[in-house]
Amino acid sequence: MYNIINFAALLLFFFAEYGITATLPLYITEQLQLDALYSGYIVGMFSLSAMIAKFFSGILADKIGKIRLYGIVLILIGLVISGYTFAAGIGAVLAVRFMQGFTSGTVRAGHSSVAVRPGLRDSLGK
Repeated sequence: MYNIINFAALLLFFFAEYGITATLPLYITEQLQLDALYSGYIVGMFSLSAMIAKFFSGILADKIGKIRLYGIVLILIGLVISGYTFAAGIGAVLAVRFMQGFTSGTVRAGHSSVAVRPGLRDSLGK
């Protein structure tokens, strides 16, 4: 059951993640009517914050636990992605994108360690 929940959460995460990544440059150039240069800033902001998050996620996982951190960050990324609804200007979009990159980097770093967790000692070798 745990693997099914993990798979469903990750599937929804990737749909939301790549759906926004594909449509955000169009939103910036057409709705906000800004230069295409700002689209590059948005992509760069995501990559920078994801890189920073991957560094700190290991420290956080050791302090509060891998599974607990993974669950908290999956909830946070849902809240952050809903923040695009309220982001009206480029500053707000950059802030939300930074938070999305940070939570996304943490999910990506923690998913492997959560998904490949060893079983119970009693069931090993049977």
